[in-house]
Amino acid sequence: MDDVTGEVLGNLFEKLLSIGARDVAIIPATMKKGRTGHIIKVITKPEHSAIIAREIMRETGTLGIRVIPTKHRYTADRRMDNVRVVIRGKTYDVPVKIAEDHNGEILHISAEYEDCKRIAKEWNLPLKDIIRKVEEKAWNIHGPDDMF
Repeated sequence: MDDVTGEVLGNLFEKLLSIGARDVAIIPATMKKGRTGHIIKVITKPEHSAIIAREIMRETGTLGIRVIPTKHRYTADRRMDNVRVVIRGKTYDVPVKIAEDHNGEILHISAEYEDCKRIAKEWNLPLKDIIRKVEEKAWNIHGPDDMF
């Protein structure tokens, strides 16, 4: 897109997520003739492609959308757990997402954003500090003993 405002793109971003996009990325780019523009990438299920494409056309005025089907997607096994942390004397159970390979080895642990955000706001603490505390606790509980 080389003739769409940031406000229109921001609105499009929200609309696409609300109608079935799993993820949206809007990337700054230099277009033909040296014009500034944006590349819009959307991840969605195949059955939502037509609705997503129509909405992009409707909102931006573009005349064409490229759809690139995925032949295969590699995924980690995912499970949820709760980690109990104490922040300034108050105890919280915070959900964490644990990603494992197909052999059960933990690849990544991530704290649930909204829960950490709520705690950070409650105590007026940096979100990054709450996330780090929750994830460190989760790694101590679930991670391998010989990690380092």
